[in-house]
Amino acid sequence: MDDSYQEIYEKYIKLGKLGQTCWIFIPILLTSQFPIYAGVSTIYESLKTDTGQKYMIHEMDLKYLEDKQYDSPIYELTFAYHLITCLTLSPNFAGFDGSFCIATNHLRLKLKLLAHKVERAFKDAKNKWELHTMIKETIRDHQEALSFYEDLQEVYGSWLFTVFAVTSLLISLNIYQIYLSERVDPKYAIFAISGIIHMFAPCYFASNLMKTSEELSLDLYSVEWEVWAYPAVTKQLIFMIAKSQQTLILTGNGIVYFNMQLFISVLQTSYSVFTLISS
Repeated sequence: MDDSYQEIYEKYIKLGKLGQTCWIFIPILLTSQFPIYAGVSTIYESLKTDTGQKYMIHEMDLKYLEDKQYDSPIYELTFAYHLITCLTLSPNFAGFDGSFCIATNHLRLKLKLLAHKVERAFKDAKNKWELHTMIKETIRDHQEALSFYEDLQEVYGSWLFTVFAVTSLLISLNIYQIYLSERVDPKYAIFAISGIIHMFAPCYFASNLMKTSEELSLDLYSVEWEVWAYPAVTKQLIFMIAKSQQTLILTGNGIVYFNMQLFISVLQTSYSVFTLISS
């Protein structure tokens, strides 16, 4: 590839890897704290006393096992069962949730390549026929990018709404748990922080997509179209500019619009819910 194309690809590949790393970090942090906390606490109690207290990954009363869940081998089997569940959740979160960051970033890459392709067409074309052919190719690329945007909305719409609903509740309840314990409990603090990151990541990448789509019309207008003075291509460029003025907004089932303003609103709402239930 030409150096200018390589520079665009490298930039967006790095951004995609950054988004994927976030979604690897979040589920591993959330799931690992349960077995680590329970295992370390159990080992500490066993070293401290001969009949040390045992801790479960999820402390809860199991039906029909209220008096036996901490007896061997029921305790070990239950611990292993919950541990397998935690290990299973991590790749699911890292896979599907991480793919959202990669997919939105890929669409941004498509839009930037489209604008760069139009710019190079007006610079590198040797005659009007070649210019016309290259512009027609960029129009097809634009249509493919818009089709990809519709696919994104269809695939991730329900997931985005679920993220909005769950993280709003998650942040509020964990802040409330910290308030009840009257200290910064590591478990609830990690949940609250991961919930904030969970909401921030899709808002950030969706907001960047909006920004890139808004810049597309300006990028297309900035090409050297006046040098050629070729009416047929100029008309095609006008249609592309008009179509590119459509802002690519990702929504949660058409109910919530994902951008940085939504992230701020979620934090404000979570704090309002916390003050309400703690008053």
